[in-house]
Amino acid sequence: MVSRPITLSLKEDVERELRRLALQKYGRSKGALAKVVEEGVREVAKNNTKVDRGWDKIFAVMKEIEGKGYGGLKKYKREELYDR
Repeated sequence: MVSRPITLSLKEDVERELRRLALQKYGRSKGALAKVVEEGVREVAKNNTKVDRGWDKIFAVMKEIEGKGYGGLKKYKREELYDR
């Protein structure tokens, strides 16, 4: 997989913690910061399935009403769209 550069602005204390974690886990190896960030993003994504299910329901409703002439006027209750 190709790596792409991104630019982030982090609060100073968060940056220090990121660098500490990278040094602790990977030493001074090239790409250590990126590895720690990637692991963190993957962990958040893995634990965020409830949000994903909510979006899946929203997209299913949009697909259901597509072309039926509701023009965005069909009302749904919050409970119909989200798992609680």
